[in-house]
Amino acid sequence: MRAKQVSRCVGKWTLPAIVLASSFGVAIASRCSVTSTGRIPLNDLGAGLYLGEVGGLYPGGSNQRPANHDLNLDRVGRVLLRDAQGNPDPQFGTIVLMSVGMSNTTQEFRAFQTLAGDDQERNAAVVLVDAAEGGQAAHTIADPDAAYWNGVDQTLAASGVTPLQVQAVW
Repeated sequence: MRAKQVSRCVGKWTLPAIVLASSFGVAIASRCSVTSTGRIPLNDLGAGLYLGEVGGLYPGGSNQRPANHDLNLDRVGRVLLRDAQGNPDPQFGTIVLMSVGMSNTTQEFRAFQTLAGDDQERNAAVVLVDAAEGGQAAHTIADPDAAYWNGVDQTLAASGVTPLQVQAVW
């Protein structure tokens, strides 16, 4: 009796299962004749608008990097191995690169951490800390008193570093 029930069940679902499985192999034709969306690339848009936003790679629809973007290039020379109090420590110090942002940031930074972790030439004194958190948009993070920043301090502590060792933020 049990064998008949099993064979009836198998028989009942066999045809739908075959149809479903075979539909995965069906290719939907693409329209290869269409080579453009008709949209203007942001770097060609200039001062024109797209969905109410000015084009260009920089403010005002410009594609030329503003001079003030290079004002703090000397900061690169100030990145030093630092102890927990932020003092230079060339022998035992740490450089922290920390992510700040929302879920997209944490997803990208975690992928970066994985890649960096596999890099045999990576400097072991550089610590990557993912302090980004889902749901924490820019308007929230902009408030220095937001609860988000308490979480950042906890994340840094859990990583064995301090805020005074953070020298770069992504």
